[in-house]
Amino acid sequence: MATRNSKNDNNQTQRKSQRDQNSEVPFSIASISSITNILGHHRRRRTSSSSTGIDAQLDIHRIEQARAGGQRLPAYLVINNPTDTVYQSFKIDLVLFQTDGVIGRRFSIDLAPLRAQKKSVKLFDIDGIACDKIGSLLINDVMECKADGNAVDNCLQHLTTSTLTNVKLSK
Repeated sequence: MATRNSKNDNNQTQRKSQRDQNSEVPFSIASISSITNILGHHRRRRTSSSSTGIDAQLDIHRIEQARAGGQRLPAYLVINNPTDTVYQSFKIDLVLFQTDGVIGRRFSIDLAPLRAQKKSVKLFDIDGIACDKIGSLLINDVMECKADGNAVDNCLQHLTTSTLTNVKLSK
């Protein structure tokens, strides 16, 4: 009889273990689903912006060699404005560093208008330096940033940078 009871106890333990395992699966799936929903909601909230800050991405996409006899290097910047805000002015102060680390030039570029939920390509020329002598570009500041006719604070803070070239872009 003791053997029969221990078999029953083993069977009950196995069934309880299976029940516990089965009940854990829906809980895990529900947890993952909840976490995914929370993260997805956070991601959606982050891409929509307020009128007080920009969450834009600025990339150097290409810097071309000067054409024969030319001194101008065409440079392509891509700026993505994922916000609902239209910027009438977005003027950046750029400092060009040569490959040896010495400042080569300082200039400004107005990237505006930046339309809402839009990616734009801005072309500008870099004069007086060979392409292979450009080491990096520093966004020293955002000199002017306006939306809806009003100045917007902290535009530099809300700007991220990257590059697809060997020229580093930083802020």
